Amino acid sequence: MRAQNTAFSRRMPLPDDASYGKLFAYSALAGENLHRRDWCGVLTWNPGEIRFAGGEDAPGRMLLRFTEKTLKYDVVVSDLIAAQGGKILVTFADAQTVVGRSDCMPAIRLENEAYLPGARTIFDGQYAFALYTRKNGACVEFALCRRADAESAQKAAREAVGTDMDALAQAVIDWYCSAPPCPDIRYEKLWYKCLSVNRVNIYSPQDGFERFFTTPDRLPHRHMWLWDSCFHALALVHFAPALAEDAVLAVLDCQREDGFIPHRMKSRDDISDITQPPVLCATIWSLYEVTGDMELLRQTAKKLHRYLQWDLQNRRSPSGLMTWYTQYADVRCRCDESGMDNSPRFDTTEKLEAVDFSTFMVNELLCLRRIYMTIGERGTAMRLEETQRELTDKINERLWDPASGCYYDRTWDGEFRRILTPVSFLPLFAGICDPRQARRLSAHLPPLLDLPFPLPSAVDENGGYFTRDMWRGGVWLNYNYFIYVGLQKYGFGKLASDLRHKTLEGVNKQFLQSGNVYEFYDPFGGDPLRLDRKGPQPETPDALVHMHSITDYNWSACFIELFLRS
Repeated sequence: MRAQNTAFSRRMPLPDDASYGKLFAYSALAGENLHRRDWCGVLTWNPGEIRFAGGEDAPGRMLLRFTEKTLKYDVVVSDLIAAQGGKILVTFADAQTVVGRSDCMPAIRLENEAYLPGARTIFDGQYAFALYTRKNGACVEFALCRRADAESAQKAAREAVGTDMDALAQAVIDWYCSAPPCPDIRYEKLWYKCLSVNRVNIYSPQDGFERFFTTPDRLPHRHMWLWDSCFHALALVHFAPALAEDAVLAVLDCQREDGFIPHRMKSRDDISDITQPPVLCATIWSLYEVTGDMELLRQTAKKLHRYLQWDLQNRRSPSGLMTWYTQYADVRCRCDESGMDNSPRFDTTEKLEAVDFSTFMVNELLCLRRIYMTIGERGTAMRLEETQRELTDKINERLWDPASGCYYDRTWDGEFRRILTPVSFLPLFAGICDPRQARRLSAHLPPLLDLPFPLPSAVDENGGYFTRDMWRGGVWLNYNYFIYVGLQKYGFGKLASDLRHKTLEGVNKQFLQSGNVYEFYDPFGGDPLRLDRKGPQPETPDALVHMHSITDYNWSACFIELFLRS
């Protein structure tokens, strides 16, 4: 790397932690990348080691060791690793070619086999991996290529060694230079880490998707998801508006004729049969507020309307409230559709009138009304207002518990499920509460804000269900942000400020310790890598053995950016 790059990276505090868990993959912002046949790396616990795992059509795992030393790194972002003033460098030439230079001979191996240093070719049964090396003074230049056969891999590796690695590294750093600066200097390095997470989790058009699309994390989720894509767009619009629009339009492109939109899309033709929390209308409206793109509203209004109609026709209780499809037999993931897979809310075989689904629907109807009013379809907007008011009234009639001053799910038979989760506060976000309800509801928050990292996804009120496993107690940034917005809406400025401050402090503390942005966090401030994820962890956390709280998680990065902008 040229000297000016190193100096620049020090002026701009790019992430420089090369410990376990960082994604290392080719971004669609650099060129055409891969999805179903993805080739994505993760930094391991060993110094200078990257483990690459293929996509679902290429499941093999191989490892690259580019140095055996423990180094002080200059830059560690999603597609560039540099140390010792650029004397050690690893980056991508394309989606299946890693190039670099090192102070020692690099080596490759298949998992559970020994390292093979120098020019080597290995085969995992589906792909050939060729490492080609060349001495250049005191350093070793190398290229690692994945191809369908050994001859192609070897040829590509030989040719790639001549790549101008400094130019590739400069292009990556230039992208960060062009990004908006951090709104709060105290969290500047965290800000650039979040941009790195955004950058890696973008795919180019492929597999029937005609637009750029986003993913929660290249490993292990890999595919496109409904509400995740919306959350990504909310942050992306502030520095990549066209990409933000693509992220939600790609989801809408997968809509069925009857209006249904799936929760997960592996390709245009391979979609799931359940949906996810409706947040598309709110996202489209938020994008419009930033871009002023009237054509986006005209292009999406009817599709959004059809989706809400599908939900209203297929996911309502007899009383008219919204209810999730629940898989009662799956103890570890009873309600994937809600996004809160293993929440104790669903530790029942009773069908529930859901606070979150009903609240999201009220907010969606409000935002779709705004869209229709803006494009001049006032009559349709007024009809939506009637549905919105009816649903709001039903939420306050059936899901508000006057005895405790809180919102809870209710069984179809009328029994409250008095399990306190962030969902109980979600009506603040949609403006459903009256002032008295809002005051009583907000009174539950101060003890939760006293935790090292608020808000836990389940508050154990002698119920015996609290754990640090995902939605049974872990902290999720999407709900923290929604509740923060709701508190501001009702004028609870001190509570909102405390929630924002403690969320950012909790995230930043973990980032400074590990260099990672996590899927969910421990409300007591513990190491997220030690959190269960639908089952106990092995002694050494390893997401490719048993998932922990996932690292480089895209929506967490996006909500951190939104908190910093707020």
